[in-house]
Amino acid sequence: MLGVSKRKVSKLIQFARGNMGTFLDQTEMFALTGRKMKSLQIISLRKMGIPYFVNATGHPVVTRSAIENKRELPQQQKWMPNVLRNN
Repeated sequence: MLGVSKRKVSKLIQFARGNMGTFLDQTEMFALTGRKMKSLQIISLRKMGIPYFVNATGHPVVTRSAIENKRELPQQQKWMPNVLRNN
């Protein structure tokens, strides 16, 4: 097929259908973290607060819903003793 692999065609078909799968692939993980090494991807995900788990090969696995539904958490107020509060 004009030098296009079956895997690439399969990915293009999935993309066209809007069904990219439940988990991010390695290309998407690189785009998200900017890292290719699995240990550095894990560090980046941890810093970003993105939930993940590690599979049997040691690679981080991120669900697509964890990225799509990412919401910013409200800032917590710093603790202050009642004596210092202006009530």
